Amino acid sequence: TLMVIGWYGNIETDRELGRIRNQELLHVGLGAGELKRSVQAVTLDLKFLAQHRALHEAIESTTVQNLDHTAADWAVISNAKATYDQMRWIDETGMERIRVDYKNGAAVIVPTDRLQNKASRYFFIDAIKLDPGEIFVSPLDLNIEQGTVELPYKPMLRVATPVVDSRGHTRGIVVLNYYGRLMLDAFAEATNPVADHMMLLNGDGYFLKSPKVADEWGFMFSRVDLSLATQSPAVWADVRAGNAGQRVGHDGLWTWQTVYPLLQSQNSTIGSPSLATPALGTAPEAQYAWKIVSWVSAQTLMQMRSAIWTKLSLLGALLLSLIGFGSWKLSKSWALQANAEAEIRRINAGLELTVFERTSELRHTVAKLDQEVTERKQSQEALRIAATAFESQQGIMVTNAKRRILKVNKAFTEITGYDADEVIGMSPRMLSSNRQDTTFYEVMWQHIYRNGSWQGELWNKRKNGEIYPEWLNISEVKDAAGEVTHYVGAFSDRSYRKVAEQRIESLAFYDALTELPNRTLLIDRLKHALAASVRHRRHGALLLIDLDNFKTINDAHGHDQGDRLIQQVASRLRHCVRESDTLARVGGDKFMVLIEDASHNDLNLASDVKVTGDKILNALRQPYEIGGCRHHSSASIGITLFDGTDQNHIEEPLKQVELAMYQAKTAGRDTLRFFNPQMQANVSARADLESRLREAIAQNQFLLHYQPQVDGFNTITGAEVLLRWLDPKLGLIPPAEFIPAAEETRLILPIGQWVLDTACRELARWANHPKMAHLTISVNVSARQFGHHDFVEQVLDTVKRTGANPYRLKLELTESMLVDDVESVIAKMSALKSTGVNFSLDDFGTGYSSLAYLKRLPLDQLKIDQGFVRDILIDPNDAAIAKMVIALAESMKLSVIAEGVET
Repeated sequence: TLMVIGWYGNIETDRELGRIRNQELLHVGLGAGELKRSVQAVTLDLKFLAQHRALHEAIESTTVQNLDHTAADWAVISNAKATYDQMRWIDETGMERIRVDYKNGAAVIVPTDRLQNKASRYFFIDAIKLDPGEIFVSPLDLNIEQGTVELPYKPMLRVATPVVDSRGHTRGIVVLNYYGRLMLDAFAEATNPVADHMMLLNGDGYFLKSPKVADEWGFMFSRVDLSLATQSPAVWADVRAGNAGQRVGHDGLWTWQTVYPLLQSQNSTIGSPSLATPALGTAPEAQYAWKIVSWVSAQTLMQMRSAIWTKLSLLGALLLSLIGFGSWKLSKSWALQANAEAEIRRINAGLELTVFERTSELRHTVAKLDQEVTERKQSQEALRIAATAFESQQGIMVTNAKRRILKVNKAFTEITGYDADEVIGMSPRMLSSNRQDTTFYEVMWQHIYRNGSWQGELWNKRKNGEIYPEWLNISEVKDAAGEVTHYVGAFSDRSYRKVAEQRIESLAFYDALTELPNRTLLIDRLKHALAASVRHRRHGALLLIDLDNFKTINDAHGHDQGDRLIQQVASRLRHCVRESDTLARVGGDKFMVLIEDASHNDLNLASDVKVTGDKILNALRQPYEIGGCRHHSSASIGITLFDGTDQNHIEEPLKQVELAMYQAKTAGRDTLRFFNPQMQANVSARADLESRLREAIAQNQFLLHYQPQVDGFNTITGAEVLLRWLDPKLGLIPPAEFIPAAEETRLILPIGQWVLDTACRELARWANHPKMAHLTISVNVSARQFGHHDFVEQVLDTVKRTGANPYRLKLELTESMLVDDVESVIAKMSALKSTGVNFSLDDFGTGYSSLAYLKRLPLDQLKIDQGFVRDILIDPNDAAIAKMVIALAESMKLSVIAEGVET
């Protein structure tokens, strides 16, 4: 009897131990599932915030309005979730730009002056290094504020991901501080152990959750004694070595399972953080692990065994008391007893197998159930987030694949004025303002087909007909087969923003009285103009206009009348400058004009600017109507030029133009002065020369000299006409002194036409003399004259009108004409060549000299520049060049003539 009781007792003890083992495995598995679900839910929220439209508007334009808009949206999400201690955008420098705290049951937007720099914190240093789309998960630790652990303890899990701007540049990270206590409480509720201890450890064996609260968070204070690795080294060695397992020892039953909370493309800091943890780099999911450990103490197991054996002892005593009475029955049923014992062993073995099979099935069912619960919670969480987002401040419109509206939100109605029942089934084209043409929409949809989304600004029309700007984001929705099923459009009304931006810009950069640019905007444009002049070697000018005796107006008539005068002056100045010039009011009675890209020649620019200055002086001299009476005023103007040199700093032209203005004041007012006195003299001389040239054209003060062209036998073959100006006061003026001015003022056109007319008449007269009939006349043609659109018609008309023989007319072109629009040059030459006109290439060798174009030009003659002829007998290089030109001309069947032949 005692042997049977002992045998049965061992079976019951093993069976109860197996039940406890299976129960611990079940609860550890449930705890693992709860931890994974919590981390995955936080990850989904992080991805939603990182793609938030308002955030990306703030990233592209970090205005106070954009930051406030984003913070307000985040506050709504924070209140809805109630699970995040902090939501933050930290920029690339480590400075918090947006932070929403959750305190006392409500979201709080942290003001700018309380935002902190987190550049030295490990989670920023490690997360900012990640690629877009990768997610950083911090170790589960206690929150630190101002360098100390916050009390009471706040377990925190920080999840972060980089955010980038439209150019792909990293603009910081989005961080969620998740209340770790929520996850730990959910873990405790899911495990609900029978065990003496249910623990959650980090990868170094420190307690994150323990029934013994004093053991938790030892790593935050460098307490190695508060870890399983120190308290039970042998147990920790087994736990650390295996992903899952059980161990029965003298101290009880240990059950453990490893949880890898990171998903694909997530990273975490290596090692556990302390109060001043350095950033040690990131670790992939396989190296970031938590350990769920349950412990059933040896005492608990002993109590279980004692309970079983107590019951069996009572049963044994009862059996012994009945032994005497039933001994005769036992002798009869000995064989039956043996059979019964065999049957019991068989039944026990079957029960053990059944328990093992049911335990395996239960584990599989629990794992599957855990996965389904996790997926369902994720789906519910995603739906809740989506529902919250759908009813956000942005208008949202959902269409089918054929672009018919299926659903709109409340913000859509508020922005457009259309109720849902008015637009369901309609095309979004009903909102079009027609400000964008069909090409715009074609490009937009091509971008969507190619990339799956599009965003940008466009103008739509409300129900009341009002046209407004909106920022629109369109995204495709695809099914499992990759086919587009829906389109989602999210948009925000930018009307108020545009008005505010225009108002801010107006206040910052424009004068309130005259609505002209102010000094700030002028300085900004002057900086750009100086930089452009350095890069592109362009010239520009700055004019400072100061009203004369303006104080007298204010004193005599009051400041109101003075303001009216300023407004009238501004109006007149607008009509004196080009639209491309910047006219600004820079002080009480001071105005400035910035002229950019005006000319590539200082003298020409100075002349143009002087014309503008004279125009301004004349306009401001006209009487004004002030206070019902006429008032006369004038102005003094200072002018300075900038020429594209890198010495032009912003202060220099401002000082120079002010000095020039004071020079104008000193000169008696109502005048202008250039900063450079020599430039002033040159401008005056240039203006005088231009005036006299116009007079010379009108009075026919030009005449032609004829320079003979001689061959090697001293025979005259023709003549080249040379232009001279016979001034009544100054006498004969050589062309070098007036041709450049004629070119720049375009007076070369009437002068050149006069030369061509006169030469052709002379050529016609020579034809009547037998000894001169064979002679040619060479006429120089300027680049501006040749480039005129009807040059060919002018030449042909002149030849016809004068009766000149075109075969005796030779036009001399310079190589500089070949630099621009060679095809047009060839076309004009060919047209004239077909009528008999000859061409000579003047100053050959000093200019462009492209052989590729030379072979295409319908030339008759090359003319060697006198720079190569003058020293031809003493300079072997000049002689070599002359020989080369002659050889080239012979090979191309061209004649050669030389300038400057004197011997």
